[in-house]
Amino acid sequence: MTQTNPTKGRRMDERERFAELYRTCHPYVLRYLARRLPPDAVEDVCADVFVRAWHARSQQRGGDPLPWLYTIARRQVADHLARHDRAQGSLDLLRTVWRDAMAQSAEDGAIDRIHAYHALAALSPADREALMLTTWDGLTPAEAASVTGCNRVAFLVRLHRARKRLAQLLTSPARRPVRPERTRT
Repeated sequence: MTQTNPTKGRRMDERERFAELYRTCHPYVLRYLARRLPPDAVEDVCADVFVRAWHARSQQRGGDPLPWLYTIARRQVADHLARHDRAQGSLDLLRTVWRDAMAQSAEDGAIDRIHAYHALAALSPADREALMLTTWDGLTPAEAASVTGCNRVAFLVRLHRARKRLAQLLTSPARRPVRPERTRT
């Protein structure tokens, strides 16, 4: 099955369609992976995602291909982390994010971001994923449900519970960092 390429006035073959998919979706998949992997692994895993997508291209249904690519990326992240000692990789990533937040932020904004990172880190991986897919990656609950392999209703319940747990962590006085007093000069 081929599509017409309006810019060239001819029919697009499979390779051209895939090249267009790559050009369109690569930045989104890269950002998705950058939030989940150490910086030195992102490009390699992204390449693996598109290799897998090429081999599984017949499984992609019509519509937006991004949820399908996120599903592949999610599996590739799991494979990568399993190969590279999950606990150490997560700890290194958290340290990197924390260090970046400290270096790039100023006063209250830094404290708020650190608090948010702590709250996200305290959530279960399933809760973090539900929040990240919908909030950071911009997927609808139905799209995120297909990425996680559950139905829409189950995902909505998971998302509701994750939001509730995150809100509790963010408002908990015991977890709230102490803000330094400002001195006026």
